[in-house]
Amino acid sequence: MISNILFVISDFLMLVTIIGLTLHDSSEILRLKKFFPIYVIHSALGLCFSLYFPQSAIPIQIVLLSIYYIRFVIIPFFFSRKFTLNLFYLPLLFLSIDSLLQSCIYWAATQFSENVNEAIIDNTVSVVWQIGLLLSIYYIHKQNNRITRNIKFGFKLIPKSVAVLVLLCAFVLEGIISLITFDTVQIDEQKNITVFFLVLFVVLIFVIMIIFLISSASKKYFEDTSALLEKQIKNQIAHYEAIDTMRKEYHSFRHDYLNHMKCIRSLIQSGKNTEAEEYITELSNAEIISNPTFESGNHILDAIISDKIAEAEKLNIRIIPKGIFSDSINPIDVCTIFSNLLDNAIEACSKLSEPSEITVDLKKQQGYQLISIRNPYSGTVNGNLITTKLDKEHHGFGISNVKNAVNHYDGEFISSQNDGVFSVDITLKI
Repeated sequence: MISNILFVISDFLMLVTIIGLTLHDSSEILRLKKFFPIYVIHSALGLCFSLYFPQSAIPIQIVLLSIYYIRFVIIPFFFSRKFTLNLFYLPLLFLSIDSLLQSCIYWAATQFSENVNEAIIDNTVSVVWQIGLLLSIYYIHKQNNRITRNIKFGFKLIPKSVAVLVLLCAFVLEGIISLITFDTVQIDEQKNITVFFLVLFVVLIFVIMIIFLISSASKKYFEDTSALLEKQIKNQIAHYEAIDTMRKEYHSFRHDYLNHMKCIRSLIQSGKNTEAEEYITELSNAEIISNPTFESGNHILDAIISDKIAEAEKLNIRIIPKGIFSDSINPIDVCTIFSNLLDNAIEACSKLSEPSEITVDLKKQQGYQLISIRNPYSGTVNGNLITTKLDKEHHGFGISNVKNAVNHYDGEFISSQNDGVFSVDITLKI
């Protein structure tokens, strides 16, 4: 009876854990009044499983096991209101880890005593494991949003093949540990089980080797790509800094223009024509560019937008910037965000048959830098990201870099489309 009670408690705690990991707001779990019937039904099914599964025939065990697992998929759906891969994966992963921990602790207990109640030990271990998970989830939700986002972002980076491999590893290890404590007088049966798990283990090792080789090759490729992109960004920054320097030289030259003219006239009137020619030659060698098209308060951004305006004008596209931008943002991040987004916007507008406009709105508000970029488009939208390129896989690489730059400032990146207009709204904490 004690083992059944412990099983129901651990079963309920696992449900709460899975729900907590699938919700953005974990406080939903505590709404007992609204979801009390669901909790009661789940616990009742868990109790039935605990009472009838051990002595049932194999067909009945399969049915009970299926119902036992499906509960952990269906019930969290009532909270999240959407089916995702996590709804299927998390129950399998937690059940496998739970079984692995139970087998390990039970095996350790049998080394100290032969009179061990397996059911009580297994269910006690399960309760402790679920409480530990819930405390971890509670701690993470209590931390600031940046830590939570970093953890979620890290899990999203894990390839699906690795996630499946982790699940298989937990299953195989649990089978091997269970085999060690398996007590039977039928030697052939034990041998067959041993061979089964041994074959699984060998296949698993082979798959791990293949994934390791692929991962190593991918890592090398992305390291090289990252180094190339970093070099490209540094070159862009140097280019924009040079533009800004040239613009300042122009302002300085224009300010001193009358003085230069007076000096040249004085040299000519004095008959010092050689000196006058040298003076004119020196002035002619100065690099001069046109007046700045936009001033935001951030000289790197001003150079970027001025450069993009000149580029867009050649394609009959008008860029309309307005507002102010913080000078506390890292130049690399400024370059990453605006170069990629404006390049994408210019490319989208270049596909249109009529002249078009790109608007760039910048605002500083209550410690946040707001960025809004709007442009018309004609084409397909994939995951709120416009792409008209044939190489769609690498097209999203720039957007990924933009999102990473935004994350440096606890920021938010939102893209949307409406009535043929594509919009990107970014919030940066400054």
